[in-house]
Amino acid sequence: MRHAGRLFSILLSVVVLAAACGDADTSGDTTTTVIAGGDTTTTTVSQTDTTLAGTDTTTTTTGGTDTTTVATTTTTTVAGSPTTTTPAETPLLTVSDPRGFSFGYPASWTMEQDTFGDYLMSSPFTSGSDLFAESFEIYADPFWDGTADEYGELWLEALGLVHDDLVVIAEESADIGGLTGYILEYQIPGGDTHTREGYVMFDGVLYNVYYTGTIDEYPVWLADGMRIWDSFSFSG
Repeated sequence: MRHAGRLFSILLSVVVLAAACGDADTSGDTTTTVIAGGDTTTTTVSQTDTTLAGTDTTTTTTGGTDTTTVATTTTTTVAGSPTTTTPAETPLLTVSDPRGFSFGYPASWTMEQDTFGDYLMSSPFTSGSDLFAESFEIYADPFWDGTADEYGELWLEALGLVHDDLVVIAEESADIGGLTGYILEYQIPGGDTHTREGYVMFDGVLYNVYYTGTIDEYPVWLADGMRIWDSFSFSG
């Protein structure tokens, strides 16, 4: 298998990545106050049911007629993924790479670039007991001479050879950075990982973008991870 060595080296990185970023809040409480004359004011304190599409709002309603937005959250749709809502409280910091692509990442995340030019972003730690953070990586492979689909299929094959508990959630062509690419989403229960990867060719180079975390914590930072994913684009 061509480039199998590189594929398996990436696999080792995926398998050892784990996270414990705190449990997501799943409560959904409301308070109701009776106003003289029979009107009521209902204020949503926290909100858990999400469609992961568009923007959800928390509202205050008086007398059943006037509605005022008091909080806004941004959510993202990911086919086959668990759902979560993360408040879009931090702006995106923009990075423009001379190779012809750009992306943004939340200001609350950390970002580093290695000597090969690859980018690694990590979510904030949410408690003193956290050992790892969820992460998002942008990796370039200038030596790949096939298609994005072929790379993804080889990677999935390599994963299946090493992990007999591999659970494939999604495998399909999709838009990545404004170009047609290939996505995989999968879980490896034995390694406690949940990963969404995208592969796309640009200017003769294969780009791999992915968000990964533990199975339980993957949904906690999913909205932020997809903000990075959706901001990734090519300029040429």
